[in-house]
Amino acid sequence: TICLTMAKESKLVSYILQHPFGVGRGIRTPKTAQEGYSNTVAKISYRKTIFEKIGQFDEDFVRGQDKEMNHRLLQLGGKIWLNPKIISTYYSRSSIGKMLKAAFFTSYYMGFFVRKYRKIPGVKYIVPGSSVVVFFILLIFALVSDVGFFIFLSSLSVYHIFALVSSVNFWKQEHYGFLLLPFLFWALHASYGLGLIAGIVNHKSIKKGNHIFTR
Repeated sequence: TICLTMAKESKLVSYILQHPFGVGRGIRTPKTAQEGYSNTVAKISYRKTIFEKIGQFDEDFVRGQDKEMNHRLLQLGGKIWLNPKIISTYYSRSSIGKMLKAAFFTSYYMGFFVRKYRKIPGVKYIVPGSSVVVFFILLIFALVSDVGFFIFLSSLSVYHIFALVSSVNFWKQEHYGFLLLPFLFWALHASYGLGLIAGIVNHKSIKKGNHIFTR
C-alpha cells in the first residue's frame, strides 16, 4: 500500500514538473538562455498598447491564453523579448490528481490551438500525443503478433529505464518515490497526449461551467 502525505505528494509533483524527462523545458527558462527575441516566453507581461492593437485574450482558451496571444502578436508583426534575468516563482499543483487534470486540459487547449490555426504550437505538445497513438498501435500489434509483443515490451522497457534514471536524484534527496515516479511520469505523459488528441478531435472550448475540471 502506498501512503503519501500531502507534503510528500506535492514534492513528487514539483519534481516531475521541473524535470526535463517530465515536461522538457516546462516552466523553466534554461540558465544558458540568451537574452533576445523569442517566439514565446513563460509568464509573459504585455504592454497595454498590445491589447489595443491586437485585441484581448481569446476567451475560448480557458488554458493556453498566452500561447494563443503570442501567436497572434507574432502574426501581426509584434516581437517577444526574453530576459532570463527576470525571476518568477511558480507554485505547482498540490496533488498528483490535480497535476494530471492540469496536464490534460493544458494539452487539450493546445489541441484546440492546432485545430483553430492548423499549426503545431511546439514539439513538446506533439510528442506526448504522438506517443499515445504509437502506444495503442503497438499494443494492438502486440496482441496479434509475437514480433509486435517483443517491440511493445522493448519500448516499454526503454521508457521505464529512462523514467527510473530520471527518478534517481529525487530518491537520493527524499528517500522515497523511486519506484512510484516512473508511473507518475507515464501518467503525466499520457494525460498530455490524451488531452491533445481530445482537443483536436473535439475542437470545442470547455466553458466556465466546467471550470472545476480545469483547475
